[in-house]
Amino acid sequence: MNKFEWMQAAEKSFLGDPYSYFGAENFNKLYQIRDLVGLDFFGIDLTILPDGTLFIFELNAAMRHNFDHAKNFPYTEPHLKRISHAFNAMVQKHFI
Repeated sequence: MNKFEWMQAAEKSFLGDPYSYFGAENFNKLYQIRDLVGLDFFGIDLTILPDGTLFIFELNAAMRHNFDHAKNFPYTEPHLKRISHAFNAMVQKHFI
């Protein structure tokens, strides 16, 4: 990905405004998936096909979250920190 500026631009677009990136219909589908899964935390790997359809590669309750990606793509760090803070708040709410 570090060799393809268009991929980084797409990721920045997604991170900056996921609702606009996915579009209203697909964003609502993601909420429906969340409701079906019924977990407080999970990861999902997906893409948007040329016809606008969501294509899910993986949905995993044990999705790995780390900052390795930020070493090569520093623009991801604030978003990764937001995920970490939300996860910590979720744990405190449910277990502490």
